[in-house]
Amino acid sequence: MCRESEAEDDAGCCDPKCIYMLVENVDDGDRSTPYRRRMLTISEANFMKSGTVDLEDGGPVTVQWPLPNGEATYSRLPFKEFCSVGLSLFFIGYLDENIATERVFDYAEKMWCLKYDGHTWIWSLCRTIFFPDQLRPIIIPYDGKLCFIGDDLWVDIYNLKSEFWEKREVPASVRMDPHSYFLWETLIVLYSSDDVNQWLMSYDLNANIWSPFECNFPPVCDYRAYRKFVRLGCSDFLLIIDFVSIWWIYDLSKKKLAAVVHVNDLDEIGMVSDVFCCHHTSKESLIYVFINTDYMDIKMDIEGPNGYINFVPYVRVKLQTDGNFSAKVESKGNLKVGPHMKYYVFTAEDQDIKGKTTVA
Repeated sequence: MCRESEAEDDAGCCDPKCIYMLVENVDDGDRSTPYRRRMLTISEANFMKSGTVDLEDGGPVTVQWPLPNGEATYSRLPFKEFCSVGLSLFFIGYLDENIATERVFDYAEKMWCLKYDGHTWIWSLCRTIFFPDQLRPIIIPYDGKLCFIGDDLWVDIYNLKSEFWEKREVPASVRMDPHSYFLWETLIVLYSSDDVNQWLMSYDLNANIWSPFECNFPPVCDYRAYRKFVRLGCSDFLLIIDFVSIWWIYDLSKKKLAAVVHVNDLDEIGMVSDVFCCHHTSKESLIYVFINTDYMDIKMDIEGPNGYINFVPYVRVKLQTDGNFSAKVESKGNLKVGPHMKYYVFTAEDQDIKGKTTVA
């Protein structure tokens, strides 16, 4: 989680030096397996470049990953939700009937870990989820635990140290269908929305208390946009993004919108797949954004002959936070990752950072 810093301008509160990207590449016809996984690292030096950027290798990834029946497979990863804790990734999946030897596995009942041992990223199966009936829960790392919260009336909690599961019932009065979350003081704040409304619900994990959280967010611009939330360091400001060119700054202490920031020189319909605040002081924040290519014209320029996208567009933005809010694009370009089906982005500096999966 974010750590309070003693000095007002100390950037150590939220200052990861490197972002990691687990990429599932697609066979180009010359390999014996249809998929391969690579761990790439994106350094500050990479983000300061514009144009096409080559990434560094982050260590080999074990070729096969384990199946629930004790076998192992080369096949694609059937994972939708994941989170990172340090240099360990935790994944949950879904029902898949076409994987490996055509057996049917309910991946919602299982959790996998991909952990770096100092040389190699190694796959393992975690203890079976005791209460696997939640549909597409989000995973929230908090205080040495993983919290699985969906639209059901309970929360599944996995203790990373003891490897035991705990089930907690949620009061029937709690209304939620969480799409995302952010951390505020000692609370996990869950964001839900439907075609008309959006609302927040806070959860104090240690006290096991649920409470409504006042929500005065701006309306969602487009139903296709997956709204992103990023706390600016340990400040009271929450960055809200639907599209890459328009950002909102929300004051959590005052429960109201503080500013609307237009980011010039960016595609106005570009949607954000991942966003990180990697440096914050009382005067400015550095925001690193990965752009979803689904609705961008640039997609036509970066698809390979096999139909898969070869690049991930990015932008590095300096956000001024003292007085009037403003944004300046410092660099933008394409990260060269090769033809891929999906990628998982995370940073290991912060022990409680949530990542998202992006499917090409």
